[in-house]
Amino acid sequence: MSEHHADVAVVHARRLVVPSNRPSSPPFFQASSYEFSDLDDVEAVYASDRAGRIYGRYGGPNGAQFEAAIATTVGSGNAIVATREVYGGTYALLEHEYRGRGVDVRYVD
Repeated sequence: MSEHHADVAVVHARRLVVPSNRPSSPPFFQASSYEFSDLDDVEAVYASDRAGRIYGRYGGPNGAQFEAAIATTVGSGNAIVATREVYGGTYALLEHEYRGRGVDVRYVD
């Protein structure tokens, strides 16, 4: 391993070992950043010419799974209850997308 600070070394000390049989639920990805092989790889992902993730706030595997689940279950006439302390992007989604499609959005403390 190249020289890293101790905290970086701890994070990268072990790699995920994927079991040979399929888990009953999707894995939970705690990464907020993703690795690229080179600058061409970075540019291809940013341009959407290649599938990949950029940064946790721009979406990750778990968020995509959650989005798909919500998209298939929430529609006009349904209600979503959310905390008043939601992330700005979440607030915009609830107010501009769901509320506009007839979803009752309620905020609680």
